[in-house]
Amino acid sequence: MGLLPRMPDVAASEVPRLAADVDAALAAYEVNPWADDPTSFYVAPPAPDRPQSTPRRLGKVRYSLLSFDSGYAPHQGIPGSGRWMDLQGSDRAHAFVLQHREPGRPWLVNLHGYSSGKPMDLLAFRAQHHHQLGWNVIHPILPLHGLRARRPNRSGQGFLTLDYVQHLHSFGHAVWDVRRCLAWVREQGASSIALHGVSLGGMMTALLGAVEPGIDQAIAGTPLVDLSKPVRQETVEPARALYDRHDLLGEQLDLVHRVVSPLNMECRVPEDGRFVYGGVADRMTTPGEAHRLWVHWGKHDVCWYPGSHCASAWSREARRFVDGVLARSS
Repeated sequence: MGLLPRMPDVAASEVPRLAADVDAALAAYEVNPWADDPTSFYVAPPAPDRPQSTPRRLGKVRYSLLSFDSGYAPHQGIPGSGRWMDLQGSDRAHAFVLQHREPGRPWLVNLHGYSSGKPMDLLAFRAQHHHQLGWNVIHPILPLHGLRARRPNRSGQGFLTLDYVQHLHSFGHAVWDVRRCLAWVREQGASSIALHGVSLGGMMTALLGAVEPGIDQAIAGTPLVDLSKPVRQETVEPARALYDRHDLLGEQLDLVHRVVSPLNMECRVPEDGRFVYGGVADRMTTPGEAHRLWVHWGKHDVCWYPGSHCASAWSREARRFVDGVLARSS
């Protein structure tokens, strides 16, 4: 699938540590309601306190950089919290914003893919186009991405990993920060809220559609929905033999990922507000992932465009599909 960094040189000493982390994480599931209700894993955050807005420009696109203290704290009992927080460049969360002066506008929340989170996302998502159609637009930057990457790491490095208990922290942190952005959006007097995510952002869209109340539309493009599958596929020798020895690629892998899989959660978005699109030649997340989410969401509107994973940004079919969805509530 090409989404996770390969780890062929995993130290033998680290695999028993991962096995212990898995046991500790599953023990935390036993004393919390997370296994029966995965949405309870995500605590509702407050709106940002004293957010700052700085004017920025990308070519002809004028936007603001919204910044605030994340305030995220990992769950007690989930191992690896210290390692996760040490990966952060800072505690500041950021988002790109295109906002009209008049209140009461609809808001479009664009959620980027793995290794993105840069101003160029404004072009890939056609933020100015939708702004000109009357939308306010916000692009939250996920942890470890873009401005939030810790140098010299590349954007996204460490967010997805074969050290997979860490996914509980990466998605817990990401959902927390995006929900804080949504709380800020509501303070601006949003008339409605639409989510649109691509790839990793498609998975975030599906998670938020299950966790966050009051979302009017959710558009998941080329979504990733099941992290167990790529972990199994991309764990290669010599690491694979070590993982198998500790039974790290069997049922425990699925159990750990239960709270970060949108397929285990009921979508809270109205049925007529759920939309999925995927590329029939997608060899990264594959069309099968989009199909699984489409079925889980009740088989509502779907678009299959003739292209690859990355082609969604310039696919005429995908663009028309997204514009048609947003035209219904603009």
